[in-house]
This record gives sequence, structure tokens and C-alpha cells, in this order.
Amino acid sequence: QNNSEIYIMNVTGASTNNITRTENAIEQTPFFSPDGNKIVYISNKTGVFNVHVMDKSGSNPLNLTNGTDNEISPVYSPDGGTIMFLRISGRENGIHIMNPDGRRFFLRLADWERTHYQLLEGIYDSITFFRMQS
Repeated sequence: QNNSEIYIMNVTGASTNNITRTENAIEQTPFFSPDGNKIVYISNKTGVFNVHVMDKSGSNPLNLTNGTDNEISPVYSPDGGTIMFLRISGRENGIHIMNPDGRRFFLRLADWERTHYQLLEGIYDSITFFRMQS
């Protein structure tokens, strides 16, 4: 069975803690909020990858998206006001932006043919990313 967890540690590496502890799920791509209090990440505990957020201690986990498509590579904007992520599906491929509580999706920035890509960094007026075509 596939399983991966998210860990947090201090900068010296002296204290490492598993903060997700979810059985039978892959949880990955953690990204801190600008204030350092929240972590956005992805989990496939529902069968596909969705965007989640939790306190940096691992408490108060919240599923921000609950789709049937893989939603990956979430990152906070520098002001913490939005989260950008990629949706990979047959109908709405692209970069999406939502509130950090997941209640409102603002827009889809790109609409590409089915492909594999990963968002690397989000900033106010531009983004960097790569995509691989097979």
C-alpha cells in the first residue's frame, strides 16, 4: 500500500515530527503560508489528489477541494490571500486560484490539453511553471 506523510522539523534537524499520520494515503508537496502558521498540501485519501490545509502543528486539517480530478502543487500567494493550484482533468486543466479557506474559486488562469505539469512558484502578477508533454 502506498503511504507518504508530511513531517516538520526545526532547522537543526534535531526534532522531526510526523504531522499528518494518515494511513493508506499519499500526502505531499507541503507549502507554508507566508505567516508560517498554516501548511497547504495535497492528499489522495479520497482516491484522487485534493488540496488540504492544516495548522503547522498538524491540527485542524481541512479539505479545501473535493473534486474528482487531481488537484496538485498548491502554493500560497505572498500575501497569503489566495492559494494557487493545478487541476489535471479532461475538461478543466489549468492553474486555479481560490481563497485560503477553499470557499471561493476565483478563476482558471490556463486551459491546456491533457498534459503533465507542475506549478513551481506563485507571485502576484506572474507565475513560473513547467509542463512535460508525452
